[in-house]
Amino acid sequence: MGYIDETYDISVTEAKAVMQPHLPTLSEGIQQGWAEWSLLAQNKPWLSARARASIVHDAIWAAVKQRFTGVDGTAIVESRGLRVLVLEDHIAIRFKKLDRELRPKNIWTQQQLAFVRQESLVGIPPVTRLTMGYVLTALQNDIEKIAVTLQRVDHLAWAFEIPVARKTVTIATITPANVEPIRERRVRPKKVNENERTDNDQTGAA
Repeated sequence: MGYIDETYDISVTEAKAVMQPHLPTLSEGIQQGWAEWSLLAQNKPWLSARARASIVHDAIWAAVKQRFTGVDGTAIVESRGLRVLVLEDHIAIRFKKLDRELRPKNIWTQQQLAFVRQESLVGIPPVTRLTMGYVLTALQNDIEKIAVTLQRVDHLAWAFEIPVARKTVTIATITPANVEPIRERRVRPKKVNENERTDNDQTGAA
C-alpha cells in the first residue's frame, strides 16, 4: 500500500459540488448531535469532556442516519467500528470533533491511518474519504464552526467551512404511558383533644 493513494484525491471545488445539495442537512445533523448532548449535560454536569466527545459523536451519527437513510445518491456504511456517509459514489464522510486548526481529535490507530492515507478498508467503498466535524467555542459550551476537510497524517490538504445556522433544534421527550405525576404531600399538624391538652398541662405543672 502506498502512503497516499492520489487516485482518490478530490479538489475542494469538486467536493463542494458533490456535497452542496446535502450541506444544510449535514449541518443540521451535527447541530442535532450537540443539542442532544446539551440536554443531557443539564442533568449530568459531572460528565467528562471525554464522555461528551463520545456522546456527541454517537448522537451526530444517529442524526445523520435518520436524515439520510433511503435518500437517493447516499449510503450509510458501518464496518468494523468505522461509520461513514457515502455521497454520490464519490466521497465517504466520517464525523469528528476538530481542534482549532481543523485537525481531528483521535488516536492514530491503523484504521485511522488507512482512512487518511486513502488505503483500502474492509467494507468501505474505494472513494475519496473526507472528515466533517465541529469546532467548539473557547468555553466549550457551543459549536463555533463546522468544516469539511481532506486530512493527511501530518497536515490538511484543504478545508472549507459551513455556516452554523443558529436555530432551535426540537428534541422529542418520551413520557411513559399510564404514569400519573407525583403529587406533593402536605403534612398537617395533628389535632390534640382538649381533654388531653388539659391533662398534659396539669401533669407538667405537677
